[in-house]
Amino acid sequence: ADEDGNLYVSDMTSNVIFKIETGNDNAVSEHRKGNELEQPNGLAIDPKTGDLVIAAWRGKVLVLDKEGNLKPYVDKEFVAPDGIDFDDEGNLYVSSFQLGEIYKIAPDKKVTTIEKGLDSPADISVDRKKGLLLVPLMGANKITTIDLKEK
Repeated sequence: ADEDGNLYVSDMTSNVIFKIETGNDNAVSEHRKGNELEQPNGLAIDPKTGDLVIAAWRGKVLVLDKEGNLKPYVDKEFVAPDGIDFDDEGNLYVSSFQLGEIYKIAPDKKVTTIEKGLDSPADISVDRKKGLLLVPLMGANKITTIDLKEK
């Protein structure tokens, strides 16, 4: 959700990101559509800028700013990036569904691998109160946590 309470939902197969205006009777509109979204999957709002960050299944993490400009968030290609979320310090976490890895992108855009060998990690979420990364493992039909204070 953004600062106005709007929700964003991706349709990976149609290259569309929808906006749901919770303050306007849940009106749904196409926020952005096009092949340049490269199969948008995971979505997160950058807490510092308010921009929409996109895990694009084809390999990029993109940022869609408030003016509608789309550009890479970081200069790195990923394999099947799925889930993304920010912690309170501005670190962005990205899961690679196919490689079974979790990456941390620091505010300075340095990318490090913090976990390997996971069974199809999907849409992730940061528990900011406890400092945990919640990771659904689709292949194992389980959920695991990663203590971010140790990473």
